[in-house]
Amino acid sequence: VFGTFLRGPNWNFFGPFTPWDSHMQVPLTNVNLAQYFWLWWLDSPEPTRDTSMWGPFYMICREAPGIVGTAVFVLGGMALLGRVLMRNLRAQMGFLRFYIMAVHLIIMAMLPLKMVLRWTCTLKYFIYLPEFNLNL
Repeated sequence: VFGTFLRGPNWNFFGPFTPWDSHMQVPLTNVNLAQYFWLWWLDSPEPTRDTSMWGPFYMICREAPGIVGTAVFVLGGMALLGRVLMRNLRAQMGFLRFYIMAVHLIIMAMLPLKMVLRWTCTLKYFIYLPEFNLNL
């Protein structure tokens, strides 16, 4: 629904009855979660190779809020699905098959979450590691 009916030219968001203007330019400031955390919430510079006590692993320190947030979302979602919402299905499918399905469902649920955060907070990436070409 999001990708087909609410996304128009230039990947912009259009409401159900909004006319599509192919020349519409939405001024978005691309901000990563690490920038929100380090620059705005803690009011300190992002860790770099020179300023981090971890040395070459500074990117893990820089992206720690996104890594922790994603891990909590995935593991918490798996626990919620397995122990509360789909308890009977977990018993029928078995441990491994159920949790493989749960991981796929949770990763699919991250797409609408990321889209809403993009529209409301101009959040671009939860985890941004250009050193490894890895973005989430």
